[in-house]
Amino acid sequence: MLLVLAAVLLLPALPATAITLTDMNSVVNINPAAQSGVADWIVDRTDQLTSQWFWYRLGTSAEASIETISAASVTFLTPRTVTLTYANGAGTLSIAVTYLLTGQVAGSQASDLAETINITNNTGQVLNFFQYSDFDLGNTPANDSVTMLTPNLVHQEDAGFSINETSAVPIPNAVELAAFNNTLLKLNNGVADNLNGSTSAGPGDVTWAFQWTFASGASYQISKDKQLRASVVPEPMTILGVMLSLGGVAGYIRRRVA
Repeated sequence: MLLVLAAVLLLPALPATAITLTDMNSVVNINPAAQSGVADWIVDRTDQLTSQWFWYRLGTSAEASIETISAASVTFLTPRTVTLTYANGAGTLSIAVTYLLTGQVAGSQASDLAETINITNNTGQVLNFFQYSDFDLGNTPANDSVTMLTPNLVHQEDAGFSINETSAVPIPNAVELAAFNNTLLKLNNGVADNLNGSTSAGPGDVTWAFQWTFASGASYQISKDKQLRASVVPEPMTILGVMLSLGGVAGYIRRRVA
């Protein structure tokens, strides 16, 4: 077993092919050579995701998706962990995305997908980096709602499902929550655009996007985590507020009865 694990860890980078990550009740499919990117996140046999991928812009040029930088160098670390690296021929721009899938027990409808993105920008130009996400919770696109709860926490929900994504560091410089496919068209329209700052969308077929801005001459790391759950769990203070409200109603009823 130890020899097999050592062999896996020492595997060289592989050519870009369709990638599958698995853990417990969860499967993630990634196409590293197309804008579909992370094309499936299947949890307890329900596919919750249509597409999640990355775009970039150097200076005032138009946005482009990261697979246009180069073919991906693909390195599997474990069956649930993979790193995709894109680097230009001049060696001035490198973007490496590491995915870590953490499934849960079967039937829980819960799963986590962590991402660490390492960026080196020595191009001499400002780099704008974008993440675009199109979740269809419950595999139904028509009745989702999405909201920014804090500057670095987005929450999307549908009947029976919810997903939170936290950008731990750094906080995005801009966001855009919109109806499908407004943001995708903006990223692909051939001109330089910034996200519009909208912080809610829906109900309907909704998407969200983050934008970070990085100066030249340095390396950067983005740490993010997506948490998919079977239902929206109220915050502790919300629960306390409901309990206090119920206590007040009960007291009012007792006074009325007396």
